[in-house]
Amino acid sequence: MVFIFPIVSAQQNITTEAGITPDSFLWGFDKTLDQLSLILTTGDVNKAKKALEIAQERLAEIKIMIEENKSNAAERAKVEHGKLLSGIEQNIVKLKEDNSTDEIKKVIDIEKELDVYDQKVQQTFGELKIKIKIDGKITSEQKKLIASILNSLEGQTGKVEIEIENKKDEIKVKINQETGRSEKEIESEIKDMEHEKGIEKDKKAFDTINDAEEEFTKFLEKAKEKNITVSQNLTNQFNSLLKEAKDQFNQSNFIEARKLAKQAERLIDN
Repeated sequence: MVFIFPIVSAQQNITTEAGITPDSFLWGFDKTLDQLSLILTTGDVNKAKKALEIAQERLAEIKIMIEENKSNAAERAKVEHGKLLSGIEQNIVKLKEDNSTDEIKKVIDIEKELDVYDQKVQQTFGELKIKIKIDGKITSEQKKLIASILNSLEGQTGKVEIEIENKKDEIKVKINQETGRSEKEIESEIKDMEHEKGIEKDKKAFDTINDAEEEFTKFLEKAKEKNITVSQNLTNQFNSLLKEAKDQFNQSNFIEARKLAKQAERLIDN
């Protein structure tokens, strides 16, 4: 698989502070205010931005609760996070404009916001793992909780990504019916719109596959240094998932390719 991408020089650093955390009796009031703020926000794209802004608060709360080993509170924040992402998913399904070009532009705007948010999820959990390792106090419960919640959050954002792709497919058919333009022409124009917004699903999937391969190599080297035997079953599972990820990539199913590569890497994430 050969694919060359330009180097991205700076990673966007997004920070959102947690407000009242789920272990407080005031958290319900805080959620109500957030919900009111979301209801009062108008416009499809603005509504998605607001929902993701609130989701970042839930994400920050999850991080703090995991650090404090408060699994029940972290789970509550995860559930509320899921409701926000589900709301975005439903809004995408209902999104309609008289002009199909305007409609696709709105979908791509929401996709960009989600792309930035997904970076935030990965960044937050990366920082969390490093912090816990540095503190040297990570428990098996925390490790399981991190893996479980990260998997859930990625599943929540993944559902929105899939709905975005479904919506795009629906709009492509409308554009074809309205203009008579070929599928190839429509695809090319939409890809140009995505690139203008900095959305590169192919590069993201490619990088995730490469990262998984690099992490597995490091994992094997570390095991060798410590004279630990890596089970053939684990190796087979990893290789199978990564092969499937590459197959999906070559079929331009970039969201699925990235998902499979993450699953492969999670097998060795310790």
